[in-house]
Amino acid sequence: MKQWRVILEIILIILISGCTPVKENSKQVETQPPATEVSVPVESPTPSPAVISVSNAGYLRTVSQVQFLNPYRLQWSADGKRFAVGSSQGFQVFDASSLKILNNIQIQSYDLLDFSLAANLFVITDNHQTIDLLDITTGTKVLSIKPTDIFPMAEFSPDGKTLLTTSDENFEADLWDVQTGNFLTRYTGFETAAPVYSVHFAAGGSKLVFVARGTVQLIDTASGALAPRLEHEDFVQAWALSPDLKTIATSAGATIGDDFLPVIKLWDPENNLPPSFLRSGDMVSLALVYSPDGSLLASTNGKTLTLWDVAQQHRLGDWPIHPDNLTALAFSPDGTRLLSASADGTVFIWMVQ
Repeated sequence: MKQWRVILEIILIILISGCTPVKENSKQVETQPPATEVSVPVESPTPSPAVISVSNAGYLRTVSQVQFLNPYRLQWSADGKRFAVGSSQGFQVFDASSLKILNNIQIQSYDLLDFSLAANLFVITDNHQTIDLLDITTGTKVLSIKPTDIFPMAEFSPDGKTLLTTSDENFEADLWDVQTGNFLTRYTGFETAAPVYSVHFAAGGSKLVFVARGTVQLIDTASGALAPRLEHEDFVQAWALSPDLKTIATSAGATIGDDFLPVIKLWDPENNLPPSFLRSGDMVSLALVYSPDGSLLASTNGKTLTLWDVAQQHRLGDWPIHPDNLTALAFSPDGTRLLSASADGTVFIWMVQ
């Protein structure tokens, strides 16, 4: 009997042990941190910059700036990723985002005629008889062009494929292929008594604009046809052709009533009709530029930047922020940024903020 009793007690002990939870294991489970949902931060996409327009022009602000001595020329690359600031002594190419200087071209003992981000070339001369084309990146000469006459100026087409030169002896302009240096065509028929004139590309290269003192005239590059002469009382200081080719803006002094005032004239370049006027301010505008969509016209008034609603011919606002007189303006190809340069060497980048 005692033997069976011992066996039963052993069985009971085993059963009781199996039913009792192991406290240490339970404690280990309790001390483990509870499972939590891990939140992974998601970066919000950077909003695209707003196109500068009539509706938001009041929010235009300077967002950054660069310095360049005596800037008179501003140029954007076609993709808007670079811009160049130039003077008669050289130019610098900037990364439009970081403002890092990508290329720094300084000219000594030569005259800088023009530069082209599209062609990655710049042109110089030492005697105004021969033009040397050089690579912006390496500074090496690519080829030379020798016009038949002494030339006062040379200018790249917007796509960088051709070069326009003028003549000291004749009122004409010659077009050259920058890849081969070959002569392409000659534009003539421009009439003026002025001893000094200039010819510039406009409308993506489809038009040329002749300027001689108070006379402005367009010529079609494909047909060579001349538009009517646009006559001014005073020297024309700046001009801009609208993207739709329907209006050319010019700045000069003009008589309004009994007063001689700085104005911006808006002309129909193909029809000899009286222009409309914008009163530009206290000084004649030294730079004019249309926005890419043609809805805005930017102008200068001394140290002040002005924006105009083209459709309503209405002043949208003035920004008197530059420390010296403005010398050049340039909208980016997508219309989200505007460059303004002043004589003190400051170049502002403007955006809607």
